[in-house]
Amino acid sequence: MRGCDRPGARRQFKGLAAPPSFPPGYVFSFFAGMVVLQLIWVKTMVPETKGVPLEQIQRQLGIE
Repeated sequence: MRGCDRPGARRQFKGLAAPPSFPPGYVFSFFAGMVVLQLIWVKTMVPETKGVPLEQIQRQLGIE
């Protein structure tokens, strides 16, 4: 017998209860909301780097 097939495995995890499950629609809504928040954060906080030389980006970030 190996892993969870051993006799004491059920007793060992008996005190751990499964968390209550949420309906799939709630989970997807939470995920979609987080994606929208991430999009807003990226649009407002991350500078555009298209066509900008690497040296200028380093100066803007204070890396030099």
